[in-house]
Amino acid sequence: MRKLSESQTKTLAAMGIQVWYKRGVGVDSAKEALVDGPMQAKQIADQPVPVESSSAQQELPQAMPLDETESAAEFDLEAVVPTKISFRWLKNGAAMVWTLEEDFGGEAEPFCHDILHFVKARVDAGESKVSKGNFLWPQVGGTSGTPTRPLKVFVEKHAADARYLIVTKKVAESVQEYLDIGDNLQLVVVDPIRTYLAETENKKNLWQVLAK
Repeated sequence: MRKLSESQTKTLAAMGIQVWYKRGVGVDSAKEALVDGPMQAKQIADQPVPVESSSAQQELPQAMPLDETESAAEFDLEAVVPTKISFRWLKNGAAMVWTLEEDFGGEAEPFCHDILHFVKARVDAGESKVSKGNFLWPQVGGTSGTPTRPLKVFVEKHAADARYLIVTKKVAESVQEYLDIGDNLQLVVVDPIRTYLAETENKKNLWQVLAK
């Protein structure tokens, strides 16, 4: 049998082909091929396969840091809806009374008439006729902005010539941030109307305040 060259033997061994010789012929070369061949195959298998990154992967945009000024929420104060404002009102040509609905029934309404007539007699201005109604904000169906303008329009319409705006404390607390009555109308904040029905001293103090 023709003896293969050393390089041929190693090549066949790397391919997994075992070379056999007759006893004494090329034994040393075969042994060397059998030892070196598998090692070369293992080295080839162990070599990492290079992976080319695609241009799309290499050019992926990095996340930009968020600008603090842009991340902060900007609120339009005019779009914030405050707590509901609701009150009953009575008026004549000289004064106007705002009170809570629950503080209006029973003897409270006639007493509100007494207040209006007292102011009318004192200032001798405007009509004596008493009218009444309700103010509610926001209106049913949705209202944007704040009640500042609705309250201003309401006062201009119903108390244009009045001298006194008499408001109970709870109502005053709900409207004080939005109410602008100008210089011709005097604001008087009073206790709940029912307290004047039970306490004679409280009623006396109220007349004194309105007489100023």
